[in-house]
Amino acid sequence: MNHPNLPGLRRAAEIAMLFAVERPSSIASNLLSRIEAALSEAEALEQSPASDDGWKGIESAPKDGTRILAWCPHGQYVVFWPDAHDHEVDWWHVTDNKNGPYPLRGGSPTHWRPLPPSPAKEGE
Repeated sequence: MNHPNLPGLRRAAEIAMLFAVERPSSIASNLLSRIEAALSEAEALEQSPASDDGWKGIESAPKDGTRILAWCPHGQYVVFWPDAHDHEVDWWHVTDNKNGPYPLRGGSPTHWRPLPPSPAKEGE
């Protein structure tokens, strides 16, 4: 996916970096931080899976305990949104089926898709 603002954001980051070096201030630092955050988000979207191959925006993911495959900038994970009565934190969770579940750490998921069906048992 080609993010239309990526080249402009890269150039804005370069200019902001030069400005912050030449005229250090909290305003320049804040500007640079905001541009770098936008650039990181655009780069993550650039690397995210295409929406026409079964991936959907995370906003539409079920939040009823259903396990789904989530795409994050740092990897793909089987996650679920726990029942509010079971956990204090409203966030995507992963489990190791031993000691978990644990809140998903790192970047937020941007896309999801249903898990494939389990393999059929032999003889079915």
